[in-house]
Amino acid sequence: MGCAVAAVAGMVTCLNYGHPFVMLLLIAEVASVWFLVARRNISMVLADTCYWLLIGIPAIYLMFHLALRLPYGSTTMTMAKLTVNGIANALAARMLFMGWAAYSRSVPLSYREIVQNLFSLFVLLPSLVILAVSSRADFKETERAISTSLNQDSQRIDKLMETWALNRKQNLTVLAQTLSAATSGEIRNYLLLATGSDPSFKQIALMDANGEVVAFYPPPRQGESSEVGLNLADRRYLPLLRASLTPILSDVSFSWNGSPRPRVAVLAPVVKKGRFAGYVCGVITLQQTRALLDKFTEHTEKIYTLSDKNGRVIMTNRPAELGASPSIENAGRPPGSLLGKWRRETDSSGAMVTAAADYRSKIVVGELGEWTLTLEQPAAPFRRALYAKYTERFTLLLLVLIMSLGLAEFLSRRIMTNLEQLLQVTRALPSRLASGASVSWPETSVFEASYLIGNFREMADSLKDQFKRIQAANDALARQTTLLQESEEKYRLLFDSANDAIFITDIGGRILEANPLAIERLGYPRPELTGMCITEVETNEERRPREEPRERLLETKSVTYETAHRRKDGAPVPTEVSARLIQWGDRPVVLSICRDITERKRAYEARVIAMSDLISAIAHQWRQPLSTLGMIIQRTHALGSRQELSPEYLDEFKASAMRQIRYMSETIDEFRDFYRPDKERQDFSPAACIEESLKLLEAQFAHHGIEVQLTRGPGSDLLVHGGGNEFKQVMLNLLGNARDAIQERRSRQRGPERGIIRVTVASNRPGMLNIEVNDNGCGVSEETAPRLFAPYFTTKKESGGTGIGLYLSRTIIEESIGGTIRFVPNQEMTTFHIELPTGKQP
Repeated sequence: MGCAVAAVAGMVTCLNYGHPFVMLLLIAEVASVWFLVARRNISMVLADTCYWLLIGIPAIYLMFHLALRLPYGSTTMTMAKLTVNGIANALAARMLFMGWAAYSRSVPLSYREIVQNLFSLFVLLPSLVILAVSSRADFKETERAISTSLNQDSQRIDKLMETWALNRKQNLTVLAQTLSAATSGEIRNYLLLATGSDPSFKQIALMDANGEVVAFYPPPRQGESSEVGLNLADRRYLPLLRASLTPILSDVSFSWNGSPRPRVAVLAPVVKKGRFAGYVCGVITLQQTRALLDKFTEHTEKIYTLSDKNGRVIMTNRPAELGASPSIENAGRPPGSLLGKWRRETDSSGAMVTAAADYRSKIVVGELGEWTLTLEQPAAPFRRALYAKYTERFTLLLLVLIMSLGLAEFLSRRIMTNLEQLLQVTRALPSRLASGASVSWPETSVFEASYLIGNFREMADSLKDQFKRIQAANDALARQTTLLQESEEKYRLLFDSANDAIFITDIGGRILEANPLAIERLGYPRPELTGMCITEVETNEERRPREEPRERLLETKSVTYETAHRRKDGAPVPTEVSARLIQWGDRPVVLSICRDITERKRAYEARVIAMSDLISAIAHQWRQPLSTLGMIIQRTHALGSRQELSPEYLDEFKASAMRQIRYMSETIDEFRDFYRPDKERQDFSPAACIEESLKLLEAQFAHHGIEVQLTRGPGSDLLVHGGGNEFKQVMLNLLGNARDAIQERRSRQRGPERGIIRVTVASNRPGMLNIEVNDNGCGVSEETAPRLFAPYFTTKKESGGTGIGLYLSRTIIEESIGGTIRFVPNQEMTTFHIELPTGKQP
C-alpha cells in the first residue's frame, strides 16, 4: 500500500515536470523501492534514500549535464529538488500507511521504523516550512528591489526629459518671438544663429499662417530640392498649435533615404498682435538624449522606448522596434508601478521555474503629453540570482535530510539493541533464579525500556532483599547496644563541645548546669552562674513575667523565643532560646539551647534595606515593559476602531505582549534570587543578551523614531561567566536611559530630531570584552557625571526616576560578573563603557 501511495505521488510530480526522463526515473524509483522493501526487508524511506543516492542522482547528472548540456548549477538544482521530493513522497506515504495501520490495528508495525520515520519527519517538515516561508520573503524582497530601482531611475529620467523638452521649447519660443518682428532679410540670419546656438536642432524652418514654408536653415545640399513654398497645412499638429498658441512636440514622421528614419520636431507659434501668424519648426536630433538614456540603463539591463501620443516609436534600445506601435501594458500608471506578474515557465530541462514579466513605468514628456517614455525592467537578472540562491538551499536541505535519515537509523538500532538483550535475559530468567546465578541486566537510557528492565530486576531481587533486611536488623540491634554503652561519653562530649550555649534549669528557672560556651559567652564563673536564675542573665528591657513561656513549656513540652542575655560587663547578646522539658534523673528539668543571633540581626537589618532597594529596582524595571504594553494596547485599540485588525497583527500583538509579560516575570525571579549567595552562575554571550534586550525595546524605539545600530567587532562572540538575565537588566537600564535622554533633548529643542543609539561589542585586548553604548541625547553635565552611579541619585525626578538603575547596573557588573562600568566624558555622544572578563569561545 505504501508503494502504491508513493507511485501516485510520483505520477503527480512527473505531470508537474512534464519531462519523459522524469517519468522513467520515477518508474525506476517505485520498482527499486518495492524490491528492497519486499525482498531485503529494508524500511521504505531508507530504501528510497538508497535509490536516489546510488541510482537517481547519477542518472540525473548523466542525462541533464552530460546529455542535455545543461549548466552544472541547473543540474545540481534539479538533482536536489527531485531527490528531496522523492524522499519526502516516500516519507509521507509511509506515515499515511502507519497512521492507517495504527488506527485499524490490522498490521503490526516495527518500533524501529516508527522511531526512524518520526525522527525524519520532524527534521524534514520544519525545514520545508522554513524554506517555503523564506522563499516567500525572498520573492517579496525581489519585487521590492525591482520596484525601488525602477522608481528611482524613472524619477531621474523624468527630470532629465522634462529639462530637455523645456529647454528646446524655450529656445524655439524666443526665436518665434524674435521672428515675429524681424524683416524678411533678417530671418535667415536668425535661423542661422538659432541653429548654431543649440546643437539639438538639426534644421529650423519658418512657416506662415497658412502652413507654407517661408525660410529654413541649413539650406539644401547640392542635388536636393528647396522646401521654400512647400505647403504643410495638412499637418495634424497645426489645429492644436493654432488653438493653444504654446510650443508643442510633434508626432513622429519618417524620412526615406534608403531606410525609414524617425523624425520629430519642436513647434513654436509666431504670434502677432495676439493672433496666430505662423510657426517655427525645429527638427530635433536625438543623439544626446539617446546617449544619456543609454548611460542610465547600461548597467541595469533596462529597456526604454520613447513614443509619440499615437504610440509610434521615436527612439528605443529594444531591437526591431523603430517606428512600431509597441504594446504598453497598463499604460497610465504612475512611474514605478509594478505591472508584471509572476508566471510559471518551463526551462530546457523540463523543470518548472519561476519567472516574471517585465516591470514597466510610464513617463509623460511635454506639458500636453505629446510623448511618452516607457521604462522596462526585465526580471531575468533577479530570477538568476534567486535560482542560484535556492540551488544552495535545496542542496543543503538534501544533505541535512540524508544525515537525519542516517542518524535515525543509528538511533533506532541502538534502541532495539537494548530491547533484544532484554528479550534474551528474560527468556532464561526462571532457571537462573532457581540456580542462584547472578543476572546481568542490560543498561539503557530510554525511560520506557529502563522502566521495564527495572520491573524485572525488582522481581528477581525480591528474595535477596528479604535476606538483606534480616541481616540489616541484626546489625542494627548490635549497633544499638554499642550506642547505649557509649551514650554517657557522647552526651558529655556534645554538651561540652556544642557551638551554642546550653543551660539546664529547674522548673523555677534556677540554673543547674551550663556548658563551657555559656560560661565563656556571659563571662560569669561556673560557681556563680550555676546559682543564678535565668532571668538574672537577661537585659532590663527583656525582663518580663515568665508565666507565659513557662505555661507554654508545660503545655507543649517545648518553646522557642528570642531574648537578649546580659554579659557580666553589661553588654547585651541577642539570643534565640529553644527550650524543652526533659526528664533528668528523677526530676523534670528544662534544657535550653541558646544561640547567639547577633550576626542574624545585623543581616536582617541589611536585608530590610536591600528589600527596599529591590522594590525600587523592580518598579524601575517594570516601568519600561508596562509602557511598551500600554503602547501596544493603544495601537491595537486604534486599529480596532478603524477595523484594520488582521490575524497577522493579532499574532504579533500576542507575541509582543507575552514577550513583555515574560520579561516582567523573569525580572521578579531574577531580582528575587539576586541577593542569595548561592545564586547559580554560568557562561553566557553578552552579544546575544544585547540582541534580546534590543528586541524587547524595539517597539518603543520604533514608536519614538529612534534608530539603534548594533556593531559586532572581532571577538564579539566571546562568553562571560555570570548571570545572563542580570546583564540584560544592565543593558535595558542603559538603553532606557538613552531613550529618555533623546526624548529630553527633543523636548528642549521643541521639534523632532533624529535619535541614534549605537551599541558596539568587541574584544579590544586579550581576555576582556568591551561594550560601548552611545546616544545623541541631552548629554551629562560635568556636575552630574561624578554622581551617576550613586544610589537614589536621578536627573529624572519629574518623570518618576528612582535613581536605582545605574547603581544596580554597577552592582551587577562589578560584584556579580567581575567587570567594570564607567561613564566616558568629553565624547561627541553620551558614552558608557563596560569591560567584562571573557571566558572561552562559544
